[in-house]
Amino acid sequence: MNVEFEEINNKLYVKLSGELDHHSMLQERNRIEMKLSTNTLRDIVFDLNGLNFMDSSGISLIYSAHKIAEEFEQEVTVLCENEKFLKILTLAGMKKFVRIVNGREC
Repeated sequence: MNVEFEEINNKLYVKLSGELDHHSMLQERNRIEMKLSTNTLRDIVFDLNGLNFMDSSGISLIYSAHKIAEEFEQEVTVLCENEKFLKILTLAGMKKFVRIVNGREC
């Protein structure tokens, strides 16, 4: 998995690409959490459009980010066009915690 951070219009974009599985999530989780906890922007956007595989580790990563964002009164949005990933997020109840947008822009 590759992770890129970009600030656009007062939002921190966390762009994920490649395969998001347990192994890759463990490698990148600390870096992502560190960036989120030092971020001063109001909105955090996870862009999953570059992923070609995601298992339940994606849910764990996004929920963990939500908990950090909640401490800093930040909002988390997930951008995703992949219907399979949207279904995984929906069935896991992630819509209770984060805003999920089916697309590339929010």
